[in-house]
Amino acid sequence: GVLWIMAAVGPNLKIPDKKEWIHDVKKQGWKLEIAPEAVQADRDAVLAAVKQDGMNLQWASEALQDDRDIVLEAIKKDGDALRFASILMQADREIVVKALEKGWQALRYASPDIRADRDLMLGIVKDIWWAAEYIAPPLKNDPGFWYMVISQDPCGWMAFSYAPMQVRANKALVKQALSMDTLAYKYAAEEVRSDREF
Repeated sequence: GVLWIMAAVGPNLKIPDKKEWIHDVKKQGWKLEIAPEAVQADRDAVLAAVKQDGMNLQWASEALQDDRDIVLEAIKKDGDALRFASILMQADREIVVKALEKGWQALRYASPDIRADRDLMLGIVKDIWWAAEYIAPPLKNDPGFWYMVISQDPCGWMAFSYAPMQVRANKALVKQALSMDTLAYKYAAEEVRSDREF
């Protein structure tokens, strides 16, 4: 801490005051990480820092990680900054959609309610089938949803690999997946694969 720095540098060390810290953070956002808590809780300093690098949101106070404007600025720079937003912000559909515009990986940090949003997840999985890994219950357990996933896109059968086993045991769904590509057979539940009908 401060004592170690003073011992290493000497007794003439001038420790910056809050005003100096805020000035520094506004110029070099990365300094938010090492700034005192009072600076990490300063809205103007944090806003300047996340405008430089969205991932600086991780160093902001909890209150500012729950500030809609700050979170929006952070995800404009980096969608993965959603990871450091408050739970409330991770459950905000508008914020999550903005984060997803920067990259589908932000989906990992969205709330389960967002990841169970039928329309949102259908659109995402249509474009990026492997994002199906992040579909949350109860949507993940809905055979009707998986029928739509499989049917909406030639690659939808690959997303079927992320369906729960009880869904992959649904013979109608397996038939639909097989109608898209016979390689879907490998994703069917064992009891379906051992059925002579298949």
